Parts: sequence; C-alpha cells; structure tokens
Amino acid sequence: MEEIKRKDDGLNKEDNIQVKKLSETIMEFAEPITSVYHNLKTQQNILIFAIMAWNASMLPRELRLKEKKNILKKVNSEDKQMESKFSETIDFLIKRKNEKFKDDKRVVYDYKIDIDESQNKVILSVMSSSLKK
Repeated sequence: MEEIKRKDDGLNKEDNIQVKKLSETIMEFAEPITSVYHNLKTQQNILIFAIMAWNASMLPRELRLKEKKNILKKVNSEDKQMESKFSETIDFLIKRKNEKFKDDKRVVYDYKIDIDESQNKVILSVMSSSLKK
C-alpha cells in the first residue's frame, strides 16, 4: 500500500482558496532574526528554534510556559546570560506570531531544512496541519 503524506501545497481545501505555504510564512516569521546572521548553519538553527516557538504560540498560556521551559532545556546553555537571551527570543517570536500571524492556525508536525551552499541559502520544507477554529 502506498503511503500518503499531506504536503504543504498552499491550498485550503475547505475554502478552496490559495494561501501562502507555511514554509514561506515560517521564513518570513523568522526573518528578523535570520537576516542578522549570514552563516547558513546558524540560520538553520534559528529556523528550528522559530518552528518550536511558532507551535508553542498556539498553546494555552500554562502549556506555552511549560513548552518554553522545554525549548530552553533543548538549547542547554550553561551561560545564564545566553539562556536569558534565548528566553527573550522565544518571547519575541511568540509575540510576533500572535501579532503578525495570529490568523494562521497551522501547526508544523514535521520539517526538513536543507542548506544550499551553491545558492547561499537555507531551504525549508514543512508538513503541517490546521488547528480547528
């Protein structure tokens, strides 16, 4: 039996309207941070971080705070100043999501981030699902 995967094709099947691909939206969402760093590996790591913040932003407040702690554990910084900076970045991203992308209720459940050194860019592919309204 052939495995079928939902792709982020940019189509809203229920409303039959074209919407921006979530991969493009996530790139735009993370742009204020990725634009500061020219190292592609750093941009790749920022996108991973941004995806975690994107998904966390849609949780109820208590669960969002718990998820923020989990994200900070994954970063595992021994430097308290750096941990504080990561915490501020998560807060910035969550605020940005809730202000500029508040109507986008898609959740990333899988992703792939490739580095294309010949074009000097990162390429993001995501698989997503919409939350019920």
